[in-house]
Amino acid sequence: MNRRTIAAGIGWAVVLSLAGCGGKPDSAKTAMPVGSAALAVELSQVTQAPLVRSVTVSGAVAAWQDMQLGVELSGLRIADVKVEVGDEVKRGDVLVTLDARTLDSELKMAEAAAQEAQAGILLAAMPVMGIYPILAQRHGMEGDAAATLLLSTLASFISLNLLIATLHAGWL
Repeated sequence: MNRRTIAAGIGWAVVLSLAGCGGKPDSAKTAMPVGSAALAVELSQVTQAPLVRSVTVSGAVAAWQDMQLGVELSGLRIADVKVEVGDEVKRGDVLVTLDARTLDSELKMAEAAAQEAQAGILLAAMPVMGIYPILAQRHGMEGDAAATLLLSTLASFISLNLLIATLHAGWL
């Protein structure tokens, strides 16, 4: 096709389209009488009532965020679980309580071992203090031996207690 034929076809299409838009339809010539209702309307009183919205669906439910939990201490048992599946938790919430009987018995054993070590230190110091009366008797100084034994016993007692307190505090 040449350009003239295409231009003539477009021109006729425009003329026919404009011709179809002009003029009034037959329904416009017959006017509606004034005061007649074009649409039937029913009036009612306005009332307030709750609006119930619900959606019923079926399907699989998946967790939004999964968290793997584990106890870092071995040998401990869980005594109570404080949350259920699906409960919302936040930082600081107690999730489980551990059975403290194992830890309590280990603490008592450690305390008993510490007391035994303290008693061992005192027992180790006793033979040293018993040498003074023997030396005093051998050299004929029994009178001075009693005062020396008393002073050495007090000095040993104070120094041993300071040593035990230092060990107990973890300073050594």
